[in-house]
Amino acid sequence: MKTLLVRYDIDNCADWEKGIPSVVSLLDALSIKATFFLNVGQAFDFKSSLLKFFKTEKQSKTADKISLFTKMGLGSIIKTVLLNPHLISLKPPLGNELIQAGHELALHGGTNHAIWQSQLTELSKKALSELFLPAYKIFSSTFGAPKGFSSPGFAYNKFVLELIEEYNFSYAVDMQASKPFRPKLNNSECSHIQIPATTASKHGVPFIEQQLSKNQSYTEIIKSLLQRINNSDFAVYYSHPSLDALHLPLIADLFKQVRSKGWTILTHAEYADEFKKNL
Repeated sequence: MKTLLVRYDIDNCADWEKGIPSVVSLLDALSIKATFFLNVGQAFDFKSSLLKFFKTEKQSKTADKISLFTKMGLGSIIKTVLLNPHLISLKPPLGNELIQAGHELALHGGTNHAIWQSQLTELSKKALSELFLPAYKIFSSTFGAPKGFSSPGFAYNKFVLELIEEYNFSYAVDMQASKPFRPKLNNSECSHIQIPATTASKHGVPFIEQQLSKNQSYTEIIKSLLQRINNSDFAVYYSHPSLDALHLPLIADLFKQVRSKGWTILTHAEYADEFKKNL
C-alpha cells in the first residue's frame, strides 16, 4: 500500500487566521484528514526573529524560499511583531473543530517558536523544559494530550528527544530519512517513532515552496512531486496553511492526482499506530 501523510505546521497568526479556514475547507471537500502541528505560544522574539528574518531574506533565492511578506502578508507580520499573541488565544474553538472533523492536532514547539528554533543549542535542559512544559499543559488541557510533536524549524537535540520520551509522545517529525524509524537515545531505542517530512528540502523548506520560488507552473510542480514520490510506498506532504491557501487550485489538483495513483492518505497518528502494530 502506498501511504501519504499530510502535514501542516501552524507557525504564526497568518497560518492560524488566514490559512486554516481555506485549507481545511479544501481538505474536507476532498475527504482528506491531515495532521496540524500547532504552535500554542508566540511566534516572535525580537533578537531571534530579527536575526532569522534578515538571514532568510538574504538567502531566500539561494535557499529556494519565498519571502515572508509573500507568505504572511504585511498585516500579519505587523500583528506578529507588535502584538506577538499566543496563537492559542486567537481561535481556540477552531482546534476542537478540526479534531471533531477527523483531523489530528499535534504540538509544535513550546511557548516561543523563535527562541526554540534559533537558540536551541544554547538552552539547558531546564531552560528547554521551561519553554516546553507550559505549552504542553495548555495544549493538553484544551485538546487532550498530543500524540505527536514537531520542533520549530526541525531544531532538535538530545534534550528534545528526552522530553519526547518523558511525555510519552507516540511520534515526532524532526529527523531526516526516507521512511519512519525508531531513533536512539543514549544507545537505546526510543519508544516513539520519527516520521520524516520526506518531501521537504534538507533545510526544511516545503516542496511546493521550493518550486514556486523557481516560478514553476502548477502543472510542473505536480509532475515533479509525483516523480519524487513515485518509487516509494511512503511519503509526507509538508507545508504551511498560509502558503497553501494562496494556491488552492494547485493543492486540490495535487491531492486528486496523488489519489488517482493509488495512494492512501492517513494522519500521522493513524500511521504511527499501524507502524507500531507491525513491529
